[in-house]
Amino acid sequence: MKKRIGFVVSALTLMALSSCTSPFEQNSVDEDKFNLTIAAQSEEGEEIVLKALADAYEEKHPDVNITVKTFGGELFRNYMTKYAANQSKLPDMLWMPDDQFAAFADGGYFEDLRPFYEASPETSYDKYYSSMLNAASYIGQYKPLSEDSDRKYGLYYAPRDYDKIGIVYNTKLFEDYGIDVPSLDHWDMNAFYALCQTIAGKLGRGSHRVITLNTYWEPVYTTFFQELGGDGLVTADGKFNLGSEKNRAAESSLYDNLFANDKMIQSQDNDFTRGLTFMTVVARPLVLGFKNKMAGLRSDGKSPIDFLPLPCHSIAAGCSGYGITKAHSEEVREVNGKQKKVKDLAWDFLKFIITEEGQNVAGKTGLSVPVLKSLAETGEWRKAVDSSLHHEAWLAGNELRLTTYNIYQPNVRAELRELMSGFMTNLENQTYGRPENRDQLISDFAKDFNKKTEGKLL
Repeated sequence: MKKRIGFVVSALTLMALSSCTSPFEQNSVDEDKFNLTIAAQSEEGEEIVLKALADAYEEKHPDVNITVKTFGGELFRNYMTKYAANQSKLPDMLWMPDDQFAAFADGGYFEDLRPFYEASPETSYDKYYSSMLNAASYIGQYKPLSEDSDRKYGLYYAPRDYDKIGIVYNTKLFEDYGIDVPSLDHWDMNAFYALCQTIAGKLGRGSHRVITLNTYWEPVYTTFFQELGGDGLVTADGKFNLGSEKNRAAESSLYDNLFANDKMIQSQDNDFTRGLTFMTVVARPLVLGFKNKMAGLRSDGKSPIDFLPLPCHSIAAGCSGYGITKAHSEEVREVNGKQKKVKDLAWDFLKFIITEEGQNVAGKTGLSVPVLKSLAETGEWRKAVDSSLHHEAWLAGNELRLTTYNIYQPNVRAELRELMSGFMTNLENQTYGRPENRDQLISDFAKDFNKKTEGKLL
């Protein structure tokens, strides 16, 4: 079997992470207020947004104290696994990502939020991008309670933002190498390939590369295969399908136009912030960090970055949001003679986050595109980072749902995503992705993928 280049967390790393002390054992409690705890991944952007939201909510609700914690360096799924046997140590609310929550929602750890959404016109479903609501159901499809009350159609977190992927480019490198920003009037895959090839043609023997494509990430490979005419990453019966004629054509398109050129692809994202890569494909939350880290690349006061949309008719979005843990949801807390259930207190905070005021608080940080459709053309997010930038790039294309893994039982999806990431990383590699090596590459991954999915269809 060919060597696989991928993104793997070692067993030793996971063991080290799982030995961390619970970050919720020492909460900051105010006895004169309703106390709530919420935890999120230990990542600067998420912590900035969540702290801003908590502070804004507390200012409006002086009788509430929200303690914001992190997972202490752990992934969400590892953190949840650690507390599976002792849910009392979980916080009242949790940040969760769309690609890791399903098994725990299926296991009954979180409240179904549909009754809360449906209790108020402010959170009517039609106000939100449907792909984001579907992402919050562990089978990838939510239904209003009036249509079907089965818990499998429930919403287990409230999506906070609409994280479509787009292209961030280095404005100084474009200027230094005489690269024209392409017209969006005829912006398609052929124009994108042509831009990449033009840049590659101007590079000499140095360390510059054209783009960090991040094809290992589900929204990226789903978007590109859809645009290039692929016929699904798996078959109707759940088998690995990347050897189909249409998918092979999509793979060849990417390889021939991008991966085969040794000046084209850079897999290390920090080379973009160091000014060595012209473009990178990411979601909006990373943009503020890019701008701050790259501020020293220009001395003329201009922004070091700007945005281009992906050249695709439909574009997928990653998604994260906040759920209410069942461990504490029915608890009653009392302050000055007033009693409230935790789930009602928690939902009021989540409702603030996903309605206009909270969406603008998050948008103002520069780390969030609103999940409210009404704020697509307005709102603080359009002014954040730099109001002159091409912010509408993050709204390009139709909604593209991420549905590949929803046909499988939730407890195997993380492994399947890791396998698919490995396949795409190999395809991107000049050696392993070559046409003469691709049959073996597909065969190897199909064998592993089909073995892991045997008997695992829903």
